[in-house]
Amino acid sequence: MNTQKIKKMMLFVFILGLFSGFSFSSLTEPPTARSMKALIVTGQNNHDWKTSTPILKQILEDTGLFKVEVATSPSPGGNMDDFNLDFASCKLVVLNYSGDNWSASTQKAFVDYVSSGGGVVVYHSADNSFTQWKEYNEIIGLGGWENRNEKAGPYIYWKDGKIIRDTSPGIGGYHGYQHDFLIINRDTSHAITRGLPQKWMHARDELYSLMRGPGKNMHILATAYSSPLQNGTGRDEPILFTVSYGKGRIFHTVLGHAGGEIPPPPMECVGFIVTFQRGAEWAATGKVTQKIPGDFPGVYKDTATPDDVRRWKDFRPPSLKDILQKVSTYDYGEDEKVLSQLRDYVRAHRHSPESIRQCEEQLAEFLDSDATLAAKMAVCRHLREIGTSVSVPVLEKMLLNQETSDIARYALEKIPGISVDRALIQGIDRSEGQVRIGIISSLGQRENSEAVPVLEKFLYDSDVSATVSAAEALGNTATPEASAALTKALDKTSGELQSQIASSLLKCAEHSLARRDWKTAIKLCDKVLSVKLSTPIHQA
Repeated sequence: MNTQKIKKMMLFVFILGLFSGFSFSSLTEPPTARSMKALIVTGQNNHDWKTSTPILKQILEDTGLFKVEVATSPSPGGNMDDFNLDFASCKLVVLNYSGDNWSASTQKAFVDYVSSGGGVVVYHSADNSFTQWKEYNEIIGLGGWENRNEKAGPYIYWKDGKIIRDTSPGIGGYHGYQHDFLIINRDTSHAITRGLPQKWMHARDELYSLMRGPGKNMHILATAYSSPLQNGTGRDEPILFTVSYGKGRIFHTVLGHAGGEIPPPPMECVGFIVTFQRGAEWAATGKVTQKIPGDFPGVYKDTATPDDVRRWKDFRPPSLKDILQKVSTYDYGEDEKVLSQLRDYVRAHRHSPESIRQCEEQLAEFLDSDATLAAKMAVCRHLREIGTSVSVPVLEKMLLNQETSDIARYALEKIPGISVDRALIQGIDRSEGQVRIGIISSLGQRENSEAVPVLEKFLYDSDVSATVSAAEALGNTATPEASAALTKALDKTSGELQSQIASSLLKCAEHSLARRDWKTAIKLCDKVLSVKLSTPIHQA
């Protein structure tokens, strides 16, 4: 086929696409958002299914991956023969059901669906169901309650880095007191848990224990220690796990108790929401494409506490944009609740480099708004801790404004990087009066030897306040270059300035002592003693 014919064919296909809505990208792009049908099966449960079901629906739809329908069974004792479900049309089935037996035809349809490659999420008490249904128990892996015992299969738990299968007789299904507890991801390479912190805190929940069942083709992702202090078993119990049945993928989470307090604390837990969403996507597709939120409740210290729990109000991540909008009108003396929300947001996102970068960008942008000075000060408190060169341009602009200079300096003094030092040095040349004196002071807090020539120049300035401030800043810098500049100026000055220079030299001597540089420390002290000061030294 010659080139001319190929060009004509391509042109024809292109024109056809304009009229038919066809696009070349449709050949390669993944299914559009919300294209996967998910079905939540509920209606009978020994937990509050009327509360949990709409929450689960929202959590799934918030991923942008699922269009969710809910199948509600007849009430207990009702006619289950009419409860016929079209599992085959679904990419995902979420089980939020523990009640009367399904009809034989519905049971067969479910088993066929899973065997043929359907995805399933077993949520919390759905593992209480159908003790006598063999295939169901193989699909869920482990179950509890409803008269389960050793006939249901072994106890399965985690010990010494491996799964234990304990065939001892006894009940199946138990939990101690509801409490916050630490979860440990035992497999951090699985698509569901990949990228999550190895340890994370979960909000007050029932910690299912003594679960038993066939446990075939079961893979434990995460466990939690059932502490005897909480009336638990003293074992590391399986919390998140997967099961394969035929071609089907099953994600089983025992988390998410709904009953009593509304909204349910465990369902607000970031860890529950994120693992549920990731588990659902994996069950439906075999992969996970969702990003991990920056405030996932990771534990990065030896001992976890309830303070490490993260809960999302309304089961959705908080919006920094919305928080800053509320902060923007804050003034001193007002209720600081919104400042607490800002603080909690920033702290919760500190362990994710991507999230903290996005957080800083929004905080820096806020400083360029019409927000109150009190609001900008609140933001600068956080930039002082998390700021990088990203924040420097807007802070440099604030630096030269008498109203905002102190606020900007407060943040800049602790932000690392040469860009801050350059902004402060340039700010000295472009400012005057109290603004300039403040910038000189901040340069001293930076302890950067490159600022010494600039500060030394001000030791001989006509503005007495600037000279004293420069001498103090050189003492705080305390580098060999700063010591040399102060030593040189000591004999050329008098009065208050000479006294400040002497005080700053003693600070340099203290730094030398801290470095065990005895020789330099003695030399600096001797220099101070050699001068007769007209004004006493005030040394902190």
